[in-house]
Amino acid sequence: MSEMLDRVAWALRQKMATLSNPEADELARVAIGAMRVPTDEMCSKGYGAGTGDDGAHYDNRRELARGRVVPAWEAMIDAALS
Repeated sequence: MSEMLDRVAWALRQKMATLSNPEADELARVAIGAMRVPTDEMCSKGYGAGTGDDGAHYDNRRELARGRVVPAWEAMIDAALS
């Protein structure tokens, strides 16, 4: 199990003491998997954090953000799920 799955499963067990380890592991996998496709806001914030660009100069910032952030984000989520 990946470090991120371990972290999420641990957090779930802390909040839901009745969860077994396999139940917490499965819920962690589902929770992380649900985040695999980032929202427009997530892409925008990620792009801005990586570039320092506040978007004022680009009319097509959403497309720039999606094109640059989504592949990296999906790869990170895939790694967390492996």
